[in-house]
Amino acid sequence: MLSPSSGSPTIPNTPRIMDQQTLRRARRYARQHFNENYTHGHASHAVAKALEAAARKFNLPYEVCGWADGIHEGIQYLNTGDSYGQTLVAKTDYASVRFTIGCWADQL
Repeated sequence: MLSPSSGSPTIPNTPRIMDQQTLRRARRYARQHFNENYTHGHASHAVAKALEAAARKFNLPYEVCGWADGIHEGIQYLNTGDSYGQTLVAKTDYASVRFTIGCWADQL
């Protein structure tokens, strides 16, 4: 596909790089959303909703992805399409949740 103005190739759905200030604000918002809405049960569902809310609020075009190691621990993140790109990551275990900024591949 060619860009109409420059004639140079463009790649559809190229990941947008998130700046650190936006990531910090999104992390803060996700943490607040989680704290206000989580009541009981496994935290992973509330974490996914918090990440989705942060993505919507800050206009981040990414979906929530993740995996679990057994039934107690897991990682969820905004999938930027780059496993080593900076993104919003949430680590959950049975008793706690930690929202961080980093690349999800480093969590393996």
